[in-house]
Amino acid sequence: MEDFLTVFQMIGTAAFAISGAITAVHAGLDLFGIIALGVMTATAGGVIRDIILGIFPPIAFVNSMYVLTAALISVVVFLIARDEIRSGTSMNNHSFRVILLLGDSIGLGVFTTAGMYTAITRFSADNGFLVIFSGVVTGVGGGFLRDVSIHILPEIFSKHVYAVASIAGALISLYLFRHSDPYTAIYIGTGIIVLIRLLAARYRWSLPRVQS
Repeated sequence: MEDFLTVFQMIGTAAFAISGAITAVHAGLDLFGIIALGVMTATAGGVIRDIILGIFPPIAFVNSMYVLTAALISVVVFLIARDEIRSGTSMNNHSFRVILLLGDSIGLGVFTTAGMYTAITRFSADNGFLVIFSGVVTGVGGGFLRDVSIHILPEIFSKHVYAVASIAGALISLYLFRHSDPYTAIYIGTGIIVLIRLLAARYRWSLPRVQS
């Protein structure tokens, strides 16, 4: 299970690094800023989770593979974006928006369920609040800090259905963790979160708000 979880989290790391790096390019950051934002988006949620669960030092500081992977992917995004812009392609075109959405959605799904499993192995599935909270924090924490760092309203407060997708998938995953095997819980939970995010973006689902 540990090898599976490592590979699974590497997928999430790559997805969130792409999301963070593209956001950094849009914000006009330099190469260092792009790498920093890519790494932050990919690892910050897990660091916050580990602090909550009493895991010291956090896994991201023990296993450098996650940080190095996120940094490398961020550099690749920088190089691709630079070449695309030089060729006259806008970073706001449909293809880049789709890549950003997919990266964000996959990262959210993967890290929510992986964060839940980390909490379960540390404690148990009986404490549902802790397990769900750990999963959601892992899923949304990196994106939250990414947005705050470039002075934009975090997506969890404004963008269609974001944290709600994480919570919905976490609730279903918790049930499956308790009544099925971890693989089923992780696969189905991740799939549901990604599906909700994509449908929310496609059909512009959003929560009610006060119109000023």
